[in-house]
Amino acid sequence: MRIAIFITIFLVSIPTFATAQDPPTGPIVWQLQNPFRYFKQAAHTEEHRKAFLTLTDQEKAEPVLSAERRLAAKNSPQGWAAAVFEHVVDEACWYAHPKETGTTKSSEPCGEYIKPKTHAIWLSAPAISGKCTWRVAGQNISSPNCNVPTAATVASGAKTEVTLSTPSQVDVTKDTIEVDDVLVVGLGDSFASGDGNPDRPVSFKDRRVMDYDNATQGYPRRAPPERAAGWVHRTCHRSLYSHQLRVALQLAIEDPNLHRSVTFVGLGCTGATILDMFELHTGRNEPLSTDDKPHSSRKLGLSQLSILSHMLCQPNAAKLDKAVDYNVDERLKLPQEGKHQTINIYGCGVNERLRNVDLLLLTISGNDVGFSGLVANASLKNEELVLPELFGEDPRINPNIARAYLKRFPGRLQALSEALIAVMGQDSPSRVIFGAYPHMGFNEDGEACSSGNRGFDVTNIWGLNGKVIAETEGFVETDLMPAMAKAAQDARWSFVTAVRTEGKFRKHGICATGKEEDANAAWNNSRFPRYRYTGSVGWAPYKPDQFMPYKTRQRWFRTPNDAFMTTHYSDRTKILPELRITSWSAYSGAFHPTTEGQAAIADATMKLAREILARRPKTSP
Repeated sequence: MRIAIFITIFLVSIPTFATAQDPPTGPIVWQLQNPFRYFKQAAHTEEHRKAFLTLTDQEKAEPVLSAERRLAAKNSPQGWAAAVFEHVVDEACWYAHPKETGTTKSSEPCGEYIKPKTHAIWLSAPAISGKCTWRVAGQNISSPNCNVPTAATVASGAKTEVTLSTPSQVDVTKDTIEVDDVLVVGLGDSFASGDGNPDRPVSFKDRRVMDYDNATQGYPRRAPPERAAGWVHRTCHRSLYSHQLRVALQLAIEDPNLHRSVTFVGLGCTGATILDMFELHTGRNEPLSTDDKPHSSRKLGLSQLSILSHMLCQPNAAKLDKAVDYNVDERLKLPQEGKHQTINIYGCGVNERLRNVDLLLLTISGNDVGFSGLVANASLKNEELVLPELFGEDPRINPNIARAYLKRFPGRLQALSEALIAVMGQDSPSRVIFGAYPHMGFNEDGEACSSGNRGFDVTNIWGLNGKVIAETEGFVETDLMPAMAKAAQDARWSFVTAVRTEGKFRKHGICATGKEEDANAAWNNSRFPRYRYTGSVGWAPYKPDQFMPYKTRQRWFRTPNDAFMTTHYSDRTKILPELRITSWSAYSGAFHPTTEGQAAIADATMKLAREILARRPKTSP
């Protein structure tokens, strides 16, 4: 949607004296003060823009990954998001249950975020160094120096003509302001939310040691103990490092004129299945941290599709559409057997919609074939596979079982496609990008991972099985990806295949390592740090506070060791300590893309994202 805007202008430029002679005429330059609206502070957006502008032409072929590496080096060890995640828009007013009347609790601030009434811009005339007067919407304001940016708050409407006059000449030059206003929405699972990459990772001190029992001693203890990892949304493990957010952010900062304003809403949630797009899914039952901000601790009361409807509809317009059953003919293959379960979602009429979604990023399907069970089957020692539902999924799910689960795909994804059309409009398929899952089980040479416990020795329960992980990769390549591609074709969605066809991840799998990393135990993290009480007393092979979770590495996936040292998820589950620690390291985001992996997925998505925005009509409702 392109919105032309104007109302009131206020001056924040530094006053200077006008020259004695008439200043030369020149074009008006304007740009948005903060093109990425999800960040409340323009300085946070500007940090990313400056990183992008410093990239070489070669680096700009992968702008998100290249910029991520620069920002990681600059903001180590906490990462750039640690200073940002507490200063983002709180979109949680869509999370709550609707009122008993069947209407949404959406409030005006939420609606104004989705469809902004105003944009803040800078106005300047670089070729004019003296006094001037800006005229916008019939209002005048004097500037002591025209080549110094002047702040203006302008309202949505039609194209706006801006004129500039000097003391000696009226209407020296004029221009039309038209903001390219874009709404990007992200939906999906843990790969969509950015799990494994908390906005503020946990920290450790070498003086803090945790002993669980006599057999499980000498573990790192976070400092302070009550301060958990920080997330944009805790129970969904939603992170600013998500590739969906990075795509939206890149679209905002790469516009050379800064005329594109991007509004982003990310609703991805760890553990989500296609069914959870229709039904309430609250993510992890994780205890809140003592310093959680309101947007981090909000409870979800609606499914992702219903939240999307509440966002797009005018206040009090979204209602439960009982006329459409998305489980017709039992196509959703719900786990409950017996009586038919009707599945409805919220929606509103076309004329009640605040605006259209310009780009929808969707990553879903992995959990529908038992992602957790598949990775557990490939990474738990054989004698441990009898443990029931260690990660919320049967750890004995093998590729043959997952192939049986694939039979659920056609009906579920068809229902999801129809639901998105109902929520977003008939032309919505052309604005949906469906994300593929990248290669995981490979080393730095592009070969399948070998068996072993490098990166997996946080407990003795872990143990990578090279044969099984190769079989699992084969299932993903020959079964899951074709099924997802067919579903995308049937739904008329764009499908991101570049993460696989271009081999981006083939040398960056979960067992990949680099020579420089191997020489530094804290960097490589192939061996978990434990405190020794006998022999060479102290931490080995490195002190916990030396670990840098967002340092550039060869592998683009979190190992269980990485996950424990980065997220350090914990809950109050009463099970044996070693099993508890194994569970915690899994729920901390093991087997998920790192910040570099998420950035690489974003780069693979950018070409399609740019093409979709380029196809938009000049104006849209």
